[in-house]
Amino acid sequence: VYKRQVGDGVTDDTAAIQAAINYALSLHSYINPFTPYVRATVTFPSATYNIAGNLTVPTPPVVLGLEAIGRATLLHTGTGTCLTIGNGSSYGIMPMRINGLHFRRATSLAGSIGLLIDICSNGVYEDLGVEGFEIGIKALGIINCIFDFKRNAVSATQTGILLETKVGAQGGLRFDGNLTLIQNAHFQGGTPNALIIKTGAGVAPVGTGGCIRIDKCTFEGVTGKSIQVENYGEAAGTGDELLVTDSWFEGYGTTIAEIKNSKMKFSHCFIAGGSANMWRLMDDYSGVVIDACTGYFLDTAATNGLVTLGGTATTAALKNVTIDRGGYAGLTKLHN
Repeated sequence: VYKRQVGDGVTDDTAAIQAAINYALSLHSYINPFTPYVRATVTFPSATYNIAGNLTVPTPPVVLGLEAIGRATLLHTGTGTCLTIGNGSSYGIMPMRINGLHFRRATSLAGSIGLLIDICSNGVYEDLGVEGFEIGIKALGIINCIFDFKRNAVSATQTGILLETKVGAQGGLRFDGNLTLIQNAHFQGGTPNALIIKTGAGVAPVGTGGCIRIDKCTFEGVTGKSIQVENYGEAAGTGDELLVTDSWFEGYGTTIAEIKNSKMKFSHCFIAGGSANMWRLMDDYSGVVIDACTGYFLDTAATNGLVTLGGTATTAALKNVTIDRGGYAGLTKLHN
């Protein structure tokens, strides 16, 4: 549209792609926003596109699609954010679809972000890949969004995915990552912290938690924390409910999960090379359920400290811990 992007990985394609996005947004008056499968779509032929600037969807994304034919790589050679969706508005947010875009940087430059979502509801983000960046994907205020990586990697990134609360600029509504699904992501080496969830942070009044699910993800070679969740709730104990299902942890860093003012459940997960300190509760309001999880341990005796305490947590937090082996034989059952 206007000018075809080159896609040779060298020529700056920022202006051409932005022009196509702007044109697609101008077609909103011809689209029924309540028909999510009828949308204006910007199509990317399979290629590598040099993004030396910053791409934006500058108005609330009303039924807009960014879709690749095959695989399209956005090679970000500029600073700041490669692609920003939304503008912080809590009015007009409608389904957004991204399919087949892979965000890449040569280095994890400080302040760089692959994909920034600044308030969006009902978004579908499929077949994503992230390499490089300080933060791979940063979501500020989302409701009922799906991130399906289709087994693509999140690698060489300081923080793979960061979810935070955002107050809408116009409606004053608070969005806390409610009903967010993250699935089929492969967090690889070179990513110190895979997934950080900080709902309620940085807003006034502070928000309560959402309902978030992590499904069929692989955490392999993480050096910091695989999952860190910290809720800044309106009242203590009103934190997130997070469910982790059918996921694999190997080389999961200092902890599988560090939990503050939140509740988490791990179901049917596999832990390779397990050790102590796999789950850490940071206050007395937090808790964890470990249900039908199996794996193997490098030691031959029972591992003490499967769930440990940190921060302000006291032994009272242990009442919030449930370990149910679920009758599974596995290799070596998780032992406490």
